[in-house]
Amino acid sequence: MSHKRGSVEFVQIVTVPISLAFLKGQLRFMRERGINTTVITSPGEDLDAFAIDEGARTVAIPIARDISLLADIVSLARLIRILIAIRPSIVQAQTPKAGLLGMIAAWITRRPVRIYGILGLRYHTTTGRRRTLLMFMERVACRLATSVICVSQSIREAAIEDRLAPAEKLVVIAGGSANGIDAVERFNPALVPDDARRSTRAAHGIPDDAVAIGFIGRIVRDKGIAELATAWTTIRDRHTDVHLVLIGPEEAGDPVDAAIMNPLRSDSRVHLVGRVADPVRWYAAVDIVVLPSYREG
Repeated sequence: MSHKRGSVEFVQIVTVPISLAFLKGQLRFMRERGINTTVITSPGEDLDAFAIDEGARTVAIPIARDISLLADIVSLARLIRILIAIRPSIVQAQTPKAGLLGMIAAWITRRPVRIYGILGLRYHTTTGRRRTLLMFMERVACRLATSVICVSQSIREAAIEDRLAPAEKLVVIAGGSANGIDAVERFNPALVPDDARRSTRAAHGIPDDAVAIGFIGRIVRDKGIAELATAWTTIRDRHTDVHLVLIGPEEAGDPVDAAIMNPLRSDSRVHLVGRVADPVRWYAAVDIVVLPSYREG
């Protein structure tokens, strides 16, 4: 992707490519207004497609999601070299690890505008030394940022209570959101095909007259899958016409116990769909959407 000389350089850093969904449309909007955009994240299948859709330059460097001192030092050194080469006026980083490393690299290279985005506070679901370390990471990222954007008012309030940063440094855009909701085109019910509900259900063996409960997100412990499974055992016995649909990838970094997942996998009324490129048809197909996450919603 060629960049115009003399234009403002903007760099966005996230830990893994799946998080690029939060940026959909943003970088294209900037590029159309003459801002050169670069995305830095770990290698992954989503990266090339995102570059094409957004018209952004991409740089792939491994960034570990979990704490890994040696790997993190290597990633930081690479980030510093990239920022020295690009010399962006603005660096924005979000997700915990990319936020920390990105803000350190931007501060070391003296980038004038450093924005840290808090999408959630991971330490809320941890205890002991790990919680202390994760809180310290958040405080460092906030300290080195020139401004901190919180995804919601509740996250801002929690950040103030936990003394991550001064209140005046923490902002929420409009009513709060990672990327807003495209209610004009993408999530406009009037534009969803008439047969989306029926055909999506039929493809997964869900009867037309069944009540479908849907969860959309990563299948990990932090998302409250254990609590959802417990609730499901009560619901399925009382209501034989109800189906549960779990839409999203299972991840090794925060796995749900096998004792919880195995009964779900063997249940004929539970549908583990996996990751989908576009969830719009599933929103049309389910009757109830649940989000039992420990730190979102």
